[in-house]
Amino acid sequence: MSKTPKNIIHIYSDPKFIYFIDSYRFHQFNNELVYIGDSDNIPLKFKKNAHLLAKDSANQLNQLLEICKTADLLIVNFLNKITVKLILSLPEKIKIIWRFYGAEIYTREPDLFYSKETLKYWKTKKKNTSVMHMIIRYFRPALLSYKNIKLLLSKIDFFLGVMEDEHTLLKNMGYDLPTFLQFPIGFIPYNQGNFKKSSLIIFGNSRNKDNNHLDVLKLFRNTMLPNELKIKMFFSYGIVDEYSHQVKKESEQIPEIELIETFLPKEEFIEIYHHAAALVINGYRQMALDNIVTALMNGVKIYLSEKNVTYSWATKNNFLVYSIENDLEKDLKCNNIFLSASEKQNNFESLQILMREHSLEKFQNQIIRIVNSE
Repeated sequence: MSKTPKNIIHIYSDPKFIYFIDSYRFHQFNNELVYIGDSDNIPLKFKKNAHLLAKDSANQLNQLLEICKTADLLIVNFLNKITVKLILSLPEKIKIIWRFYGAEIYTREPDLFYSKETLKYWKTKKKNTSVMHMIIRYFRPALLSYKNIKLLLSKIDFFLGVMEDEHTLLKNMGYDLPTFLQFPIGFIPYNQGNFKKSSLIIFGNSRNKDNNHLDVLKLFRNTMLPNELKIKMFFSYGIVDEYSHQVKKESEQIPEIELIETFLPKEEFIEIYHHAAALVINGYRQMALDNIVTALMNGVKIYLSEKNVTYSWATKNNFLVYSIENDLEKDLKCNNIFLSASEKQNNFESLQILMREHSLEKFQNQIIRIVNSE
């Protein structure tokens, strides 16, 4: 008699990341998707058998508890008031993985991860809506907020992230995080292309403040840009607020910038990287790794802030990446925004090494051990 398949339940509220479920479709596991919020943008193949819950359903926690009672493993892709309540209500036998994207912690540390220009707009915010703030607010009646946040994190078995350096950084900042679990890097198969590059810079990955757009826009505005230069600024998702309005206003004053405000299909997104010369991401935190990996695969010159843990992680892994603080302005002035053939090859080969080290197969073997452990 065959054994009953182990059950993995995934909770999402953002359709952009749902395709990561495919990395768990192996070893006869049964995967169930729970989506909280507006499900109109979920791809049909994921929506077909999903549990779709309204964002403000009065019975939401009971619905989640009923769905999750059959789980052997729960993958939580965000921490908010309802998922915190769920985690604290589940029996110990259900193993929990927190897929970390960053908002839960980074919004709690604005002085570390936002530039002075960005902070001007953070301080005008009337209400703190960060996820960690919601956790504190939820626990306030107990008057033991910090202790109970530690209790929450102790209930989570693994912190699923893309680089252990980030996990170490956050622990050094005082966050008592669960055990690190490495997410596969570049598990979608790529081939190195030899595409003709144009004088094109990709700037940013969203409307969010994490991009610290205003500093780079000032640099663009005050630099004599090459005649043929075009800049595609990705601005299709994220919070619409005073900050994003100011960024949009300033970007529209720079004729070289084309604002991309619709979320692109994957094929169109990658096509832009085929022909782009450079990518500029001014985050001070780990972010946009999919953009960075796509850039590495396609011979794109990458400019990152030296304040970003990704910058030191990249150089440690033998990638040739460049500094926004020290390289971008001078490279723009002399039109040195292209990688040489040898630099492209170095980055591609270094990425292949990293992808083998953090492969989908190794990740799946880890999941098998976690699900089957007592």
